[in-house]
Amino acid sequence: MSPIHKHMLAALAWLVVCPLVFVALFVRGVAAPTGMNLSIASVIWGLGLVACFGSWAWRDAPAYGKTRSLAMAFTAAWLLVFLLAAFPYLFVTRGAREGAAASLKFIAYCVACAAVFMAVGMVSRQVL
Repeated sequence: MSPIHKHMLAALAWLVVCPLVFVALFVRGVAAPTGMNLSIASVIWGLGLVACFGSWAWRDAPAYGKTRSLAMAFTAAWLLVFLLAAFPYLFVTRGAREGAAASLKFIAYCVACAAVFMAVGMVSRQVL
């Protein structure tokens, strides 16, 4: 399995598992679902996704002849412009043609994940 696939699976796992853990904590009564606790959960969830991107970019940038500081600059940009920082990063590291192809693959991956989430939600409503 390539490093990019490992990082994409880690990000997908974090995307799903982190909210499930917080829901379980709220349902069990370990933490009250107050506005403050929900905000903390959201910040932890978002920082985990940023960490997944940063870990991948740290290994990816040198493979395309770019510095790791460039990768960390785009990772820091995630804190300002969530998710949109991934597309400029792909173009800067890969050039126009490969960047467009990588962006389309990333969009297809996001659409596929959204379709799976929607399908699981529809099936779970039918079953439950």
